[in-house]
Amino acid sequence: MEHPAIEQQPAVASGSGIPWSEEAETRIRRRIRYTWLEIWGCFVAGLLFAVLGMAIQRWWPLPVSALLFGYGVVLLYGLALATEQIGTAMRRGPRGEFVEGSGMLANKPRSTRGLTMWIQHHERQIDFICHNESGDPWGVPTENCGRRYEWRDAKWVPNYDPAQMQDTELFAKEIDPGGGRYVILCPCGLGHFKLKR
Repeated sequence: MEHPAIEQQPAVASGSGIPWSEEAETRIRRRIRYTWLEIWGCFVAGLLFAVLGMAIQRWWPLPVSALLFGYGVVLLYGLALATEQIGTAMRRGPRGEFVEGSGMLANKPRSTRGLTMWIQHHERQIDFICHNESGDPWGVPTENCGRRYEWRDAKWVPNYDPAQMQDTELFAKEIDPGGGRYVILCPCGLGHFKLKR
């Protein structure tokens, strides 16, 4: 039986009110692709009718050419609306800052690739040297980090914040009461943790 405070709704980011679904994304991408083909078809056909009208020195191909160009411009507006609806996913900017996404893709579940890699250390360990040989999580190669850390400087991070839970007694039985970990996050992008002091 589900708890009444938990609602099963699709997650919606702060920048967009359009929930993401795979079918909707596929449909919009297909519409964008076909609209592009239709726009190019209108512009090429309009150009051909204009050249034909000048070549045979008749007036009737010129209005057809103008109608095709006008319809292509209307399709460009529809393409802009569809592109705005699908939006962009959250991304990392050139200086490392996060740029919030927009439209439907702002609410698309993100890949965990590129996030912080975590290493668990033994409980009896007092200090350690960070050995990041694989580069930082954003793909920039680094040399062996070599920074020394002591576990007395670690920060305790609980598994959940009881103040955020509406019914603490219910969740305390289900979610490891008092649980958490000691964490040290190295500037090279590697995370270190252990479960006991």
